[in-house]
Amino acid sequence: MRLFAGALNNNRITRFLKNIRNSLLNFYFLRKKVVYLSPQIEELFKSPALVFCIAFNKPICIQIMINCWSRFAKNTTLIVVDNSTDIDSRDEIRVICISNNIHYVGLPKNPEWHPNRSHALAMNWVYYNLTKKLSPKFFGFLDHDCFPFDKFDLTDLLKNKNFYGERKMSEKNTAVWNLWAGFCFYKYEYVKGKRMNFTHSVELGLDTGGCNYTKVYKDIDATNHPNCFAKSRKISPNLIPYTNSSFVQLDNFIHIGSASRNDKGNNIDLITVDFIENLNKFKVPLL
Repeated sequence: MRLFAGALNNNRITRFLKNIRNSLLNFYFLRKKVVYLSPQIEELFKSPALVFCIAFNKPICIQIMINCWSRFAKNTTLIVVDNSTDIDSRDEIRVICISNNIHYVGLPKNPEWHPNRSHALAMNWVYYNLTKKLSPKFFGFLDHDCFPFDKFDLTDLLKNKNFYGERKMSEKNTAVWNLWAGFCFYKYEYVKGKRMNFTHSVELGLDTGGCNYTKVYKDIDATNHPNCFAKSRKISPNLIPYTNSSFVQLDNFIHIGSASRNDKGNNIDLITVDFIENLNKFKVPLL
């Protein structure tokens, strides 16, 4: 059954129809109005650096993010963009942001059920309705479960780069790649003339953000830009005494794997800010 579904999904006619469907849905969603927008967000017009954190049903992730951000991020403004499907989670995330003086954007109801497509719609909405309007010098996206644990300054990171992030290789072609949607940063001047699209691409074998390969990355020889990609490595669960979650270190960030879908044992609730902010205390070998 799985083989049949895979064959059907990769069929050219099926892909053609699904791509049309995705484009129409994207066109529709980009024109929807926000549920909530921080009244001070206009003050960010032409800000030097903005990072949009896509929230999804986990208020504790946003609380940890804000705590880590206030301690480690410099010269970079955090904006929480809420793509949550749970109303109670939305209310809690909004209260957390407002009480911590963090800009909050409540996205319209997302029509997608698939997490990758839902995430892509949220990112596309942010880019075309916020980024292009605010015109920051630098901007980027973070997953809500990818936290800084040491110094992060986007203006410094991108001062000699057009983009930066974790490179993800295609499942079908070793020459094809894109930046992971949960950790990607750009110089706005470099991408503002390109038709960015964070939708995945089955044809290219790329996850969320895959359609940007043809828009942004296709003509770039990655071997000539090694300083544009984050160092990444998995951290053994054996080094972390009180959780079964998987961790990935990306430079000075720690990513908790599948936090949004982690319902068994609610493991994310056991991840404390103390752990995120004091990795050396647990003798975790860093990059």
